Amino acid sequence: MTIRTRILLSFLIPGMLLTGIGAGTFYAYSVINLRIDTVHSLDTTIRSRAGHIETYLASMKGRMADFSSDGLISECLYTINAGTAGCLPDQLSQHLRVNKLPVVKELDRVAVVDMRGKIIASTLESEIGTDMSGEEFFTNARSVPMIFEPTDVTDDSIVYTVTSPILFQKEFQGFIVASYIPDKLYSILADRTGLGKTGETYLVNTEGLMASPSAYFSSLAYHQRINTESSQDCFSGVSVAQEDSDADNSQFQIIHEYTNYRNIDVFGVHAYIDSMKWCVLAEIEKTETSSTSSELGWFLTFLSLGIDLAVFIIAFVLGKKISAPIIALERGAEIIAKGHLEHRVGTKSPDEIGALSRTFDKMTDAIRHSHVRITPHPEDTHEPQDTKSER
Repeated sequence: MTIRTRILLSFLIPGMLLTGIGAGTFYAYSVINLRIDTVHSLDTTIRSRAGHIETYLASMKGRMADFSSDGLISECLYTINAGTAGCLPDQLSQHLRVNKLPVVKELDRVAVVDMRGKIIASTLESEIGTDMSGEEFFTNARSVPMIFEPTDVTDDSIVYTVTSPILFQKEFQGFIVASYIPDKLYSILADRTGLGKTGETYLVNTEGLMASPSAYFSSLAYHQRINTESSQDCFSGVSVAQEDSDADNSQFQIIHEYTNYRNIDVFGVHAYIDSMKWCVLAEIEKTETSSTSSELGWFLTFLSLGIDLAVFIIAFVLGKKISAPIIALERGAEIIAKGHLEHRVGTKSPDEIGALSRTFDKMTDAIRHSHVRITPHPEDTHEPQDTKSER
């Protein structure tokens, strides 16, 4: 094995080992961090969505509370319930159409229900006189504003009902009832921030039905049943802490891995919306993180090959530079060995090899001078013959 090859291997083998070990370690560490980042991103996303939803629902309830506290409405309803003169249902309906319905653009209609459950005024004239006493709000919403999910969804139009009790001099008189289209609510869920390319968020109600549109299929709201590990965990009230996020002791969830309603393997987390008894789920496909891991793996592979190639080139150049004077010295020694003592191999290089080559020249000079002293001069060899002939 030549010295150039030895130098090349002495650089290349450790370099390949170091890059291989380094790339492998970095890849494993990055995959772990990618999973942790996915958990943190989903957890942050679900907290944000849940907070926005709670705020939106509270604003809708607050708006209905404002409507129900309207003095004209409460006083007019009181006079109608009491059967006294002073306010006509048509006047109240006009007030709702002009001063209430336009205030909130999501509203589809606004009505006033008396204490017997009859609609006495409405922005929809056709429903005046309808009996609402069998509705859930009539028995369950007499103290605070409440929002109710649709009971029958037959098309793409989803309408929620929000109610608030109407009081006059602190006595219950009836309800303000509004129907609203939850486009703004669903736009919160449609926000893809923090969800990558394949993620989505959606609502699940206590009946296990998807309570919001799917990001991938239409007409699934209130038709698609959800029974995943994440939804089960959410409704069972299980909260598994993984790690502290900051000084306020808020905690990250353990990420769930399961097959979702689309038969896709996903990572998922959840949050509970107490005011509606909803679970909001955030999911991202496993293939997205796997794809990122694969891209990282290929990047590290090509990076390692690039580093190995650079090490090879550097080792080759250094090996050639180091071995060149040694090879020249070797060839010079072969020439001198053939009797050409006048040949010189010395270089001006200041390193040890240069010093060795100059020392080799000195040794050659010494050999040449010794050879000259030992070898007799031609004139000296002829003189005795001449003397003998004269005799």
